Amino acid sequence: MTRIGVTIVTGLPGVGKTTAIRSLAAQHVGAPVSVISNEITRFDHDRPVFERDGMRVHSVTGECLSQRPDALVDALDASAQPAKTSCSKCGDCGGCGSHSGQRTFVELAGIGQSVPLLARACRVDQASWSIDAVIVVIDARTVLDKRLSVDPSSPQLMSVGDLLTSDIANASAVVINRADTVSADELQNILSWIESVNPDVIIETTATGDVRACLAFDPMWTPAADQPH
Repeated sequence: MTRIGVTIVTGLPGVGKTTAIRSLAAQHVGAPVSVISNEITRFDHDRPVFERDGMRVHSVTGECLSQRPDALVDALDASAQPAKTSCSKCGDCGGCGSHSGQRTFVELAGIGQSVPLLARACRVDQASWSIDAVIVVIDARTVLDKRLSVDPSSPQLMSVGDLLTSDIANASAVVINRADTVSADELQNILSWIESVNPDVIIETTATGDVRACLAFDPMWTPAADQPH
């Protein structure tokens, strides 16, 4: 079986993760695309959207995969299996592999846990899939407004910036969505902050959530597995 490339997309709710995945999938030519859609609630709101785009969807609801590396591995294993549908090659898809996605996108429902998640998942010896890239999607205005905000009554709570730092430090790319909602100087402040966290990360700015296909894979990317957590 051909090893399936995996692209993980993470970020706060509402920042444009679904739009980014749809943009990347639309540019993926010549091979099937699957998506693991993760929702903390019991209902996967994004599933119909992905299915309308022709993607095979594996929903994981009621839990946060960003805090469950074992569940992520299980979901990737399940996504790599041939779909149980009628198949002209083998009758009922009894293992020809023609329905398994050659690119799988993982839409994570949480942030701040990428170090243990990616370190453990990437250490799994898998013949069927490998994590190629991790894309963190952020909302320009949200990060600018809340990056330094900490609730003084709850000092154990981290700011949005603190939560994102772990993910950005382990990312292959950061997409700054809705970049048109901030000024040029404000955008430069965000860029400087991201570069201070991860000088090697690829940064893309967009007003609509559309991103370049090349961000879906990065052969030089490796997780910062030795960072404390």
